[in-house]
Amino acid sequence: MDYFSQTRVSELTPITVAEMQQLHGSYELADLMDRLLSEMRGISFGQRDTASVWVYSPEDVMPLGVVCYGDYRDSGDLGASFVVASRTITNNKYAQHSGLQYHMKMTNNIDTAIKSAKKFLRPWTSVELCRTLWGTAASAWSKAKSDAEAPLDDLKGKVFDTRYGRLDKPHHMELIHLARSGHQFMDSQFHTNINEFIKLNDELGDLHQPHQHTFARVYQRFGKTWVDTMVVDASRYGSVELHNIVTYAEDEIPEELLGRVSVLQMMPEGQYVLKVGVNVGDGMFYVW
Repeated sequence: MDYFSQTRVSELTPITVAEMQQLHGSYELADLMDRLLSEMRGISFGQRDTASVWVYSPEDVMPLGVVCYGDYRDSGDLGASFVVASRTITNNKYAQHSGLQYHMKMTNNIDTAIKSAKKFLRPWTSVELCRTLWGTAASAWSKAKSDAEAPLDDLKGKVFDTRYGRLDKPHHMELIHLARSGHQFMDSQFHTNINEFIKLNDELGDLHQPHQHTFARVYQRFGKTWVDTMVVDASRYGSVELHNIVTYAEDEIPEELLGRVSVLQMMPEGQYVLKVGVNVGDGMFYVW
């Protein structure tokens, strides 16, 4: 996941300019924060450490980024600088896995820092959120499938003497046909197992096949409820393609989508419900 997607706005502890001065004595950072409040509408600050704060808008899911005052270089002794860090910045002096450093711009001039903040501290779009959080949803889906198919694999082993192979041999098909026809097998346990296998296999259906999910983000704007949706196609390994990106007003949301989102709103975050989807928090869902 992106360095900046590991923290949600809902998790932040707000901190004011005065608190930054009084608690940490970081007057330069407090000055930068004070200037940003007058230059950027609707922003707030979240506590990070004694030399840096998260910048966020309360209605957003992810913070806009981080502003700091300190020396964040790996080498040299050039002293403290104003730092603006955001997912929209790439600092190729550092490796991608270096976290904050890979995403920072440094300057000794507070006016330059203000310009960088206004340019690079941008809200996350629904498309960005969908791409970033898909890995979490896909993992939850994979676990739910695995848990659901475990009893099926056990029955498959008992009936056909194979847990993972395909059931495409003539004797496999004949046994299934006999069971579906109501045949009474002489071995009562075998009879029970094959009928339980068929019942569970029918219930799970095409669960093991690749399936497109619809990402839905519910949010408030201008006093109204809106939903951004897009179809997630992850059928090709390592590639996520998004299709049919649509924004619905509250009274335009399709009934089927609304019904599934309503179910997922009542479920614990991260718990995948088979053939319904998963709630990834903060009004965001991946719907089956």
